[in-house]
Amino acid sequence: MRDLSSTDNRPGFLVLAAGSARRFGSNKLLTNLDDKPVIQHCLDTLLETKHPIAVVSNANDILAQNLLSNAPVMNIPYRPQCDTLHGLGYSLAHGIEHTRHWNGWVICLADMPWIQAGTYTQTINALSHSAITRPIYSPTQQIGHPVGFDSHYRDQLLALTGDQGAISIVSRNKSTLSLIEVEDYGILLDIDLPSDLNRGP
Repeated sequence: MRDLSSTDNRPGFLVLAAGSARRFGSNKLLTNLDDKPVIQHCLDTLLETKHPIAVVSNANDILAQNLLSNAPVMNIPYRPQCDTLHGLGYSLAHGIEHTRHWNGWVICLADMPWIQAGTYTQTINALSHSAITRPIYSPTQQIGHPVGFDSHYRDQLLALTGDQGAISIVSRNKSTLSLIEVEDYGILLDIDLPSDLNRGP
């Protein structure tokens, strides 16, 4: 399968996978979950959507680079030039810079392996009529991930720094946020600790 992410200008999925996973104690994204790495669950689900996929990866992680080199996605290695450039905001902006030709982005977290393909599809399709999109778990009305932005927010995404990611953009632009009701509990489940591997719905 050939990766079209570098030429396709449709909205795409930008997967953040460059974190250090200090709380987990090892590389959680390569940890086995149901017979494959955590990050592979995310990628396999996204591939079902048929949209462009790019992954901001840890340039210093050889095992992760080997895995991504065999995946039909655009790999964007991130290596901070100095300690002050560590953080989710910096790596996200790095990914936006390399996919700035896209017409929108759905920001995905690689440590959320239980999100369903239908949720990803609904989130990215909603960008055709909403500037910011997020799923909400309808039984409890809890807002989850991923978060979608149309191209209007390109410059704001490129300017991100620090550890907060894109939440600051959402907070400043709540009037343009569209919430998508889903029955997908996976939108609330990430993996921070080894015990979280058992959280799946």
